[in-house]
Amino acid sequence: MHDFVYKWKDKEGRDWRGGLYKPVNYQPGQRFPLVIQTHGFDESEFRPSGLTTTAFAARALAAAGIAVLQVSDIGNCPLSLPSEGPCAVGGYESGANQLVSERLVDPERIGILGFSRTCFYVMETLTTGSLHFKAAGVTDGVTYTYSQYMVTVDWSGNDFAREANSMMGAQPFRDGLQQWQQRSPGFNLDRITSPLLVSGISSPGLLLAWEPYAALRYLHKPVDIIMLNSDQHVLTNPAVRMASQGGTVDWFRFWLKDEEDPDPTKVEQYARWRDLRALQQASDNKVTAPQAVSE
Repeated sequence: MHDFVYKWKDKEGRDWRGGLYKPVNYQPGQRFPLVIQTHGFDESEFRPSGLTTTAFAARALAAAGIAVLQVSDIGNCPLSLPSEGPCAVGGYESGANQLVSERLVDPERIGILGFSRTCFYVMETLTTGSLHFKAAGVTDGVTYTYSQYMVTVDWSGNDFAREANSMMGAQPFRDGLQQWQQRSPGFNLDRITSPLLVSGISSPGLLLAWEPYAALRYLHKPVDIIMLNSDQHVLTNPAVRMASQGGTVDWFRFWLKDEEDPDPTKVEQYARWRDLRALQQASDNKVTAPQAVSE
């Protein structure tokens, strides 16, 4: 269970709360990596992984020496409006900054993980936020990208399209496309500086998740994609849960702690990720390289 209920305010004065899972090796005054899990918190429930067993792995991350902040996302931000995404971004950044100021979290080793609706919040954070995340992940969710809009036509009475139109302020056609270019994470993926793990539950889920993966590949940014091969949104199959939650732990241990699981079945995984790390380091060096002074 979470160690205690953690509370903070964002810059707009809104109250936020979540469950703070401290690392098993916690010592006061020592800074630890942090993963923000972005979907659901109820202080009256026993949730060792977080809200769900899909992707979230709070206790396992804590056992690996990583702090976890499981954020409540109910009632904090207005739903289906243009302000929904920016509100979530403000909440995550304020929570992380408070933990940094309290000397519990290392500001250079912060990750963020989204599932379902909060995949959009994570993508919004990565494309518009001011806080740098060392790594990120999204699993089986909506990101309100142009491709998701197109492939969900006629699905569930076009509920997704109506909600996307409300959040972006227009349909993605003619003049409305300009609003999508400003507000949809899909048109701003070039701003992402964090390695991203994209996970789909099924073939349709992988299709919905394809745009950020493909775009980041074109942009030569570190990104990996996996399909978990299930028909469940909230996973119950033990093998698939292990793949999802274990993948989360592997991903954040690799990026936040430079650690690898010695399991020989994961050799190819870490070979891919080491290539991604070299790509990230090359990108970081390019950003920090001194500029030539013109005479």
